[in-house]
Amino acid sequence: NAEYMGIIIIFGTMDIKTLLVLIFLVNALFAATPRGAESVEALLKTAARGLTYMSETDAPYDTILIKFDSRKELNQEFIRSQFGATGPIEVRSFDTFFDPNAKRPSWVSLREWTKFRILMNILRLNTTEVKIFRVGKIEIDIYILGRHKSSNAFIGLHTKAVET
Repeated sequence: NAEYMGIIIIFGTMDIKTLLVLIFLVNALFAATPRGAESVEALLKTAARGLTYMSETDAPYDTILIKFDSRKELNQEFIRSQFGATGPIEVRSFDTFFDPNAKRPSWVSLREWTKFRILMNILRLNTTEVKIFRVGKIEIDIYILGRHKSSNAFIGLHTKAVET
């Protein structure tokens, strides 16, 4: 997995063609290589380094890995019990959060856009049933969680948003 982490870190000064080739290669490598839950979490942690979720506060992404001996349901009750969430919980599909065909907004740097796409592809290629849970109304906790493809673990990300 050190090779993948190195790939994620080195693209800071590359041109757009090289970045697009990099995204293609990273996706191909991730799709072809089975990884354990801890390895996926390490990849997410490396890919998320330096990224923030843009809102009225730019919050970093933290990784989440929760292991279970048996299959658990990923739903609002789980979010409440696991994270002590109070208040309203909105559930969204992964596609509403990450559209792989979306164009880069002009206010997002190419480096940030590429890092975000790699981060979301790591999650998409290594998990199933990915859901977005938005907890709260103004100060919002955002949980992006999916089931690891070869275990009962939930893997994902947490960040915060402020929306007034």
